Amino acid sequence: MVECKKVRRSAHAKINIILDIKGRYPNGYHILDMIMLSLELHDTVILKKTDEDVILISTNGGAYSEDRDNLVYKAISAVKERFGIKEGVMAEIEKVIPISAGLAGGSSDCAAALRGMAELFGLDIAEKELYEIGGRLGADVPFCLYRNPARAEGIGEILTEVPDFPPCVVLLAKPAVGISTPDAFREYDRRKNIIHPDMDKMLMYMKKGDIKDICSSMGNVLEGIAIEKYAVIGDIKKEMMDSGAEGALMSGSGSAVFGIYKDKNTVLSAYEIIKEKFGIDDIFITEILGKNSGQN
Repeated sequence: MVECKKVRRSAHAKINIILDIKGRYPNGYHILDMIMLSLELHDTVILKKTDEDVILISTNGGAYSEDRDNLVYKAISAVKERFGIKEGVMAEIEKVIPISAGLAGGSSDCAAALRGMAELFGLDIAEKELYEIGGRLGADVPFCLYRNPARAEGIGEILTEVPDFPPCVVLLAKPAVGISTPDAFREYDRRKNIIHPDMDKMLMYMKKGDIKDICSSMGNVLEGIAIEKYAVIGDIKKEMMDSGAEGALMSGSGSAVFGIYKDKNTVLSAYEIIKEKFGIDDIFITEILGKNSGQN
């Protein structure tokens, strides 16, 4: 098999500073209202043309395989089918973002593969069509294609730009437990008297750029459900607050928790405390990407 041109794309993790559920559509999908931010923390997706009409995936240096369940495979397949591409593609995924964490690692890899396919084959894909393809592959994929700070509504596909988050440092910690997103939503549907975050207040504070007010308005309606099942999520959140975070929250359906810190020294101290206290391997110091972060 002859390998040809290759492209490299970054696939950035996301966090939700608000995750709210407004109801359900007739088809059963939940109506979401979220504010999503991209992080500097990222996977890397490398795509290579081959002379044989196959799609092969390798993750972290492992053997190549025809992994049809992988979202990168599905992204490549969708573009090949849409544009009648007969050449093959080999994809290398360099994973850094933890899985089952609520950080959209798989969706971000998918978005990177979609943009990578356009570059690899010189395709003139309109942004609207790229987002439509991505939306069919996963609810978080449109945001991962957009990557700017955004309010995400509907099932996540309706994106509206929001102001950049104020300068800060983010501590991200993912305990060993993993949470099933469908299970989290099913449990939410059984609950009553849910306390919902105030989106209007959050948008006002983001416009003003006051980090304390923003952090005080963060909320995730799935967080309490996750903490009831896995107390360690709440324990990590408390430790972040005790160690100087302006705010802390579980991202998505979990199980990763992020803390917002004003300065590097405070976050370095918190990193060491949380890593040792909870024995966490997946712990990172990172930053929030703004509107001018580019698409690399």
